Amino acid sequence: MGSATPIASWLTVPFAEQFPKIRLNIVTLKAPLIAQGLEEFSLDIGVATLDEPAFRNMRTVKLYEEKLHLLIHRGSRFSGRSRVSWDEVKELPLCLFTPESHFPGVEAESLWAEPGEPQIASSSILLLIEHVRTGHWASVVPRTIIPMIANDPDLEAIPLPSQGQRQSMGIAIPQRDPASPVAESFFEIAGSVGVRENIARSLGVPIRPGRK
Repeated sequence: MGSATPIASWLTVPFAEQFPKIRLNIVTLKAPLIAQGLEEFSLDIGVATLDEPAFRNMRTVKLYEEKLHLLIHRGSRFSGRSRVSWDEVKELPLCLFTPESHFPGVEAESLWAEPGEPQIASSSILLLIEHVRTGHWASVVPRTIIPMIANDPDLEAIPLPSQGQRQSMGIAIPQRDPASPVAESFFEIAGSVGVRENIARSLGVPIRPGRK
């Protein structure tokens, strides 16, 4: 999924170090299409919201719980705040992920139903970040962006309140016999304790992932 793009290298680097001759092709899709691709053998492994019903019968490893943040330019409205409400977010000029990006969070999706729709929409994380950097817009982004802007003097991210259950992001592979050796290896390496601890440390949250 697109929101997991910033953590892709945390999964691929340890795998590539052990299997340097295997080529990895990474594509971004909606969670239902990822599940469909796994079932139809067009994909080997998926990183998506595990809450989708299609993943219930698959082998999964939870990596983190999705949380949304308001991304703003330092010195702009709400700068320095520790919390911002969703009603306050709706007062800002926004640049957001397109609905087709399947960006996690019903709260973010609800912003499209407001009378004042976002002025800019894109499926590109980098494009949204650069528009926020101008100081003219704010955005709603997943917590995976936080490490990307940690040392950026122009940007800051403020946690947004969760409404309902948070979505679990993780790795999924289908139950197969015989299993794909490549998929099994990636699943074991990317879901290892070391990788999961690295993700938790990078996101700044005490995550204790579980395995099914």
